[in-house]
Amino acid sequence: MWHKLFVKYGLVAGTSTIALFLLFYLLAPQGMLHPAVWWGSLIIYISCMWIAGRRGRQSASTAPSFRQLMQFTFPVFVVANVVFYTFWYLLLQYDSQLVELQYEALRQGGWQGQMEDLAPRLGTFVWTLLQSFLGGAILSALLAWGLKEE
Repeated sequence: MWHKLFVKYGLVAGTSTIALFLLFYLLAPQGMLHPAVWWGSLIIYISCMWIAGRRGRQSASTAPSFRQLMQFTFPVFVVANVVFYTFWYLLLQYDSQLVELQYEALRQGGWQGQMEDLAPRLGTFVWTLLQSFLGGAILSALLAWGLKEE
């Protein structure tokens, strides 16, 4: 049962995040690069992870352990991020001006790298995706703890 939950809510979180970013892309592409949009999109992830955790907890015959609650929440993050990162990679392949906008935004923030560092490369995207799983595990642990205490 729980495996269906994480796929369902992971896809909901990923596609909802894509919809948010597409809205910004269509209205003002530079707006989609704002840190508030990126960090704010975590609200979608957190909501879907929380709902999946609660549904998983409700379907369990006994009170789930912390580890089981992590198994309800973390895979939602993984599925959502795979969906979103695939979208982001394809969007940067499609619209190279986004790389230029990203470069300018980062330079204004004090970043000193080169534009070539931002070029969409599959290896870089896979590595960044894998690194994001650490943050997702921490977020999942916090949610699992909250679900355990609820």
